[in-house]
Amino acid sequence: MICGLLAVQMLLVLRTEVTRVFVLRLCALMHSATSELVNEEDWVPVAAVERSSSPFAISGLPLRFRDMIVSAMEQLTE
Repeated sequence: MICGLLAVQMLLVLRTEVTRVFVLRLCALMHSATSELVNEEDWVPVAAVERSSSPFAISGLPLRFRDMIVSAMEQLTE
Protein backbone atom coordinates (compact mmCIF):
# COMPACT_ATOMS: atom_id res chain seq x y z
CA MET A 1 0.00 0.00 0.00
CA ILE A 2 2.76 2.46 0.91
CA CYS A 3 4.66 1.59 -2.26
CA GLY A 4 1.57 2.39 -4.37
CA LEU A 5 1.08 5.74 -2.61
CA LEU A 6 4.72 6.60 -3.15
CA ALA A 7 4.42 5.73 -6.85
CA VAL A 8 1.37 7.99 -7.21
CA GLN A 9 3.16 10.84 -5.45
CA MET A 10 6.21 10.45 -7.68
CA LEU A 11 4.03 10.47 -10.81
CA LEU A 12 2.34 13.68 -9.64
CA VAL A 13 5.73 15.29 -9.01
CA LEU A 14 6.92 14.18 -12.43
CA ARG A 15 3.80 15.57 -14.12
CA THR A 16 4.25 18.88 -12.30
CA GLU A 17 7.89 19.15 -13.38
CA VAL A 18 7.11 18.30 -17.00
CA THR A 19 4.36 20.92 -17.02
CA ARG A 20 6.68 23.50 -15.43
CA VAL A 21 9.40 22.90 -18.01
CA PHE A 22 6.87 23.06 -20.85
CA VAL A 23 5.49 26.38 -19.60
CA LEU A 24 8.97 27.84 -19.12
CA ARG A 25 9.97 26.86 -22.65
CA LEU A 26 6.76 28.32 -24.04
CA CYS A 27 7.24 31.58 -22.12
CA ALA A 28 10.83 31.94 -23.30
CA LEU A 29 9.81 31.31 -26.89
CA MET A 30 6.89 33.76 -26.66
CA HIS A 31 9.07 36.43 -25.07
CA SER A 32 11.64 36.36 -27.83
CA ALA A 33 9.04 36.17 -30.59
CA THR A 34 6.82 38.95 -29.24
CA SER A 35 9.72 41.34 -28.76
CA GLU A 36 10.43 41.00 -32.49
CA LEU A 37 6.74 41.45 -33.39
CA VAL A 38 6.22 44.55 -31.27
CA ASN A 39 9.15 46.30 -32.95
CA GLU A 40 7.55 45.67 -36.34
CA GLU A 41 3.97 46.67 -35.46
CA ASP A 42 2.11 48.36 -38.25
CA TRP A 43 -1.48 49.24 -39.09
CA VAL A 44 -2.63 47.54 -42.23
CA PRO A 45 -5.95 46.71 -43.80
CA VAL A 46 -6.58 42.99 -43.39
CA ALA A 47 -9.18 40.72 -44.92
CA ALA A 48 -12.79 41.43 -43.92
CA VAL A 49 -13.12 37.89 -42.56
CA GLU A 50 -10.21 38.51 -40.17
CA ARG A 51 -11.71 41.77 -38.86
CA SER A 52 -15.38 40.74 -38.62
CA SER A 53 -16.46 42.93 -41.56
CA SER A 54 -15.21 46.12 -39.90
CA PRO A 55 -14.31 48.87 -42.43
CA PHE A 56 -11.38 50.05 -40.29
CA ALA A 57 -7.72 49.12 -40.55
CA ILE A 58 -6.46 47.14 -37.58
CA SER A 59 -3.05 46.30 -36.28
CA GLY A 60 -1.60 43.22 -37.88
CA LEU A 61 0.02 42.33 -34.54
CA PRO A 62 -2.80 40.11 -33.17
CA LEU A 63 -2.92 38.14 -36.41
CA ARG A 64 0.85 37.61 -36.47
CA PHE A 65 0.79 36.74 -32.78
CA ARG A 66 -1.85 34.06 -33.45
CA ASP A 67 0.30 32.59 -36.24
CA MET A 68 3.33 32.70 -33.97
CA ILE A 69 1.52 30.84 -31.19
CA VAL A 70 0.40 28.12 -33.59
CA SER A 71 3.96 27.75 -34.85
CA ALA A 72 5.38 27.67 -31.30
CA MET A 73 2.94 25.01 -30.19
CA GLU A 74 3.87 22.88 -33.21
CA GLN A 75 7.59 23.25 -32.34
CA LEU A 76 7.01 22.28 -28.71
CA THR A 77 5.03 19.20 -29.57
CA GLU A 78 7.70 17.87 -31.94
